[in-house]
Amino acid sequence: MTTMPIMLSDLLNDANTPKCIVDLVSQLLSDSTQLVQVKELTPHALKALKTLIEMISSLPEGPFLDFLNNYVKYSVTPEASICADGQLIFNSVQDLNSNLKNSMAVDSSVYCLSGISDTLNYYIGSASNTLNRISQHQDCLFGNRVKESVHIRLLQSFSEKELTWSLFYTMNNIYKIALSLLPTSYELSFGETQILRAITEFVPRVLEQSLIAELKPTLNSIYNPVLFTYNNWDPAFLNVYDYATDGSHAVQIISAETGEILRSKISSISQACDILNISRNMANRYLNNDYGFFSTVFGCRIIISVIGITLVTNKIVHRASVNYPTLTLPGGALSDLAPYLVWAFKANKTDFIGPFVNYTQALRVLEPTKLANNPNSSPSNLSKPIKRFANYEVLRNYELGEFYIATNPLFPPYASNPDSPKSPLYGKPLATKPFSK
Repeated sequence: MTTMPIMLSDLLNDANTPKCIVDLVSQLLSDSTQLVQVKELTPHALKALKTLIEMISSLPEGPFLDFLNNYVKYSVTPEASICADGQLIFNSVQDLNSNLKNSMAVDSSVYCLSGISDTLNYYIGSASNTLNRISQHQDCLFGNRVKESVHIRLLQSFSEKELTWSLFYTMNNIYKIALSLLPTSYELSFGETQILRAITEFVPRVLEQSLIAELKPTLNSIYNPVLFTYNNWDPAFLNVYDYATDGSHAVQIISAETGEILRSKISSISQACDILNISRNMANRYLNNDYGFFSTVFGCRIIISVIGITLVTNKIVHRASVNYPTLTLPGGALSDLAPYLVWAFKANKTDFIGPFVNYTQALRVLEPTKLANNPNSSPSNLSKPIKRFANYEVLRNYELGEFYIATNPLFPPYASNPDSPKSPLYGKPLATKPFSK
């Protein structure tokens, strides 16, 4: 069964679409002050918009719907400019190594990570809660959390001392506004919380996509569209209340710097999330760990502590770090390898097999029996051991022999089918040698 594409005009012209959403999107598409004009919405953004309309349309009359009708407005402030040669000029550049307690106050944003003297190599991201997101980047870059691909690229491009963050746009956080303006006796349901978070992230992510598509930042994966955290809706969530149903223990919020109890006897983790304006996922990640995280609400690093349970004293480690040295090849640096491909080098590091367009294809060639003997296992899961040792100085034994696995760390293999128009390899001849020189 073929799914009909979502048309923006159909959504905006539908009589059932809430007026606040029509106005929000119309102003988004007509704002002439944008650094890069948003001319259309991606399929992912259209799906998110359709879901957002379903969310608000399912609300009953009451204080929450009144709040949305009165306060959901388009309000975006540019914080940078783009020169004709592509250079970026920011109103303010912040040291990524500095304590966020002294940083500018900002709610939601589209932000930039780069180096202090380089405005041509950078990463673009968006955040509903900017300082919380920058704090997460700090934890990844400086050793407390496992690094994502963007952090690896940043550290390959700049030294830690050079790293900076800046803003393209700032905008209001509707979730934060709701917590301050709704009646104090009003208890948000789980569904209402989802709606507030969905509204808050919509405009930043659309603006992020427009900048990535136009500027093609070197540290982003420009072939992967900006995704949204929601794409479906169940109105039954409007009758679910976080605090009564999450089954959590009472918690307290403690300053990680002084040990002072900032808020005591909070009835649940979910209620603490609302106080701190963070997601439940983030709370779970740092729960009861004495390292804590930076809170924009309290202006310091805080701990969410379960009352009656001893704090964990070691830093958060999501998985054990690998201590293998980085692979070196006589033909050149790993970053000089042909992009988006996987190569298998023999023990002499000169002879090779490949290229492979992804790790699954490498598995089919290097270990064909393994794939045949596990028909019920996903090929992508079976290929994980190959991926795990990529770019490490590990000569590993496969059915076809001993090989080092290598790929360009700045442009790793694309997960999907290379014959897909979305693939960076689509319509291009594959490199026949690992290095062009």
